Amino acid sequence: MRAQLENNVTKFYRNIDAYQLVSDKVFPVMVKEKKIQPLKIWSAGCSSGEEPYSLAILWKEFSEENDSRVPCTIYATDIDIQILIKAKQGIYGKSSMDEIPKRLIDKYFDLANDRYHISDQIKNMVHFEKLDLFSKYPFSNMDMIFCRNVLIYFSRETQENILMKFASVLRPAGFLVLGKVENMFGRFKDVFVSFDSKERIYRKAN
Repeated sequence: MRAQLENNVTKFYRNIDAYQLVSDKVFPVMVKEKKIQPLKIWSAGCSSGEEPYSLAILWKEFSEENDSRVPCTIYATDIDIQILIKAKQGIYGKSSMDEIPKRLIDKYFDLANDRYHISDQIKNMVHFEKLDLFSKYPFSNMDMIFCRNVLIYFSRETQENILMKFASVLRPAGFLVLGKVENMFGRFKDVFVSFDSKERIYRKAN
């Protein structure tokens, strides 16, 4: 199972509709509910960093557009230590940039020798850490968990165990974002309430 977790196919703003929905619908709810308290987002199975950096850019854009002063920290974890080293460097090839809008590339990246270097202001928002999803989670009271295209590699029993652990570290009414082909099932329909069925966004029940 651990080898299956090391699936490193990812891009910036992969499935851009999900990011747009988070910005338009989820972030406003999070800010309203937390007011000035810091927000905490976890990218579980972050691979080479495109997802957590995308979330940092998304939050930066949202904050500027809405004059929000609420701080946000993004935690990014993966089991693969080598891929985490790459993620911390924040340097990417063209294949990672296919789906992110060009204006965001121009704003948050420097291009050198055909490689895209992410800006320090985005880097500093993301904290990378090695973590096995089967181990104890060092988080609590998270506002949102992104775990997309990870659960599909596990048996239903293992998915249930991970979802229950996610529920234990999310705050009441916290958000969980899954991949497009991942669904909530069985008893978890009572633990997580659908927020947007198309984009697989759920809220933890109060």
